[in-house]
Amino acid sequence: MKLLLAFAFGTAFIFSPIVSLTPANACTNSYDYAKDGSRCGGRAAGCKQGGRSGNC
Repeated sequence: MKLLLAFAFGTAFIFSPIVSLTPANACTNSYDYAKDGSRCGGRAAGCKQGGRSGNC
């Protein structure tokens, strides 16, 4: 049981940086989807003054 628990924590520790590198459904482009599943549209950073570059 201890070996299984150690393996689970070790796996979580190794793969945690990979999960943080994936996009978090950020609204960079108008055609992206937000976390709630809706389209970003005009809320996208590429559509706002001073926002990140993206397609509006």
